Amino acid sequence: MSKERTFDERPRTRGGALLARWMSKKGFTQKQVASALGVSQQSVSSWLRGDSGIKLAQALRLKQVAGISVEAWLEAAPDDKAA
Repeated sequence: MSKERTFDERPRTRGGALLARWMSKKGFTQKQVASALGVSQQSVSSWLRGDSGIKLAQALRLKQVAGISVEAWLEAAPDDKAA
């Protein structure tokens, strides 16, 4: 059974939330996105969960793949609080 998270769970970063919406709209799986970006499926899963943020190199590739600005992928969510 797959342990893939649903897109209903709210990631803690705007990049993760944006990625979840884009994947849902386009019907892409974590595996497909990982392959397109040259990263592991675990990395994509981590972004979607909000455990880690999208790095510049991946944001540049996401811009090419999704047509969404690098800035949008890298911005933190407005309700994020500094630890």
